[in-house]
Amino acid sequence: MTQAPDALTEIPPKWLEAWSRIVVMECSPAVSMSRWWALRADSAYWIVSPWAARAAEFGWSIADLWGLPGTSAAGERRGAGVLWSIEGDGIVALTAAEVIVRSEAGARRRLRLPTGPAEAAVMPWDPDAAAPEDDDPRPAAAA
Repeated sequence: MTQAPDALTEIPPKWLEAWSRIVVMECSPAVSMSRWWALRADSAYWIVSPWAARAAEFGWSIADLWGLPGTSAAGERRGAGVLWSIEGDGIVALTAAEVIVRSEAGARRRLRLPTGPAEAAVMPWDPDAAAPEDDDPRPAAAA
């Protein structure tokens, strides 16, 4: 009998580093405590799921997952990473540009990767992470 490969061996080391930061750090001043706890729970599910390895194959970045909205030095905006929007829903599909989640009630949502340059994203552990105006860093769900 062959043993299944360890899911974490297929995860980029930078992702594991980012996840470990999220797990041990205090709530970011950029988000509410409830949103922070939801992000931590969804991140823990994500990092050991087969979906993470698939996203890594597509070349998703740390900012695609955990980034807060931000603006680059050139003034280009970037939306929030998709893990801010999973909200405990189950992942049912993943493409190079989006993740599709399903709620317990069966409703499906498409969460698109943020657009804009990755360098415009602010990471929750960045000292200059500021609270978004509406305290909701989640990207808009696609219809």
